[in-house]
Amino acid sequence: MFNALYMFDGMGATGAVQPYLGAGIGGANVEMSAGGQDFDADKLLAYQLIGGVDYELNPKVSLYAEGRWFQTESGDFDGPDGESFDGKFETFDLLVGMRYAF
Repeated sequence: MFNALYMFDGMGATGAVQPYLGAGIGGANVEMSAGGQDFDADKLLAYQLIGGVDYELNPKVSLYAEGRWFQTESGDFDGPDGESFDGKFETFDLLVGMRYAF
């Protein structure tokens, strides 16, 4: 994925809270299985939207919380016995963590 983030100015009395928004585009290798059968993997165009907030503990360390909506284009998945179906992959992920800048 190629992502671009826009970091807003720090908020609060000390400017320690910094929200951000972003978007990305790239590719995903999606493997599907249904009804106990495996279908061929397909390489699909993928894109995502990102939103989050950083809380700076000190100039080198920050905590963050982030949400990411990720989706692929629709793909054609071929399976056993000539079966196939069209489908896409979509997730919404919540992440929390710590960043260290060096």
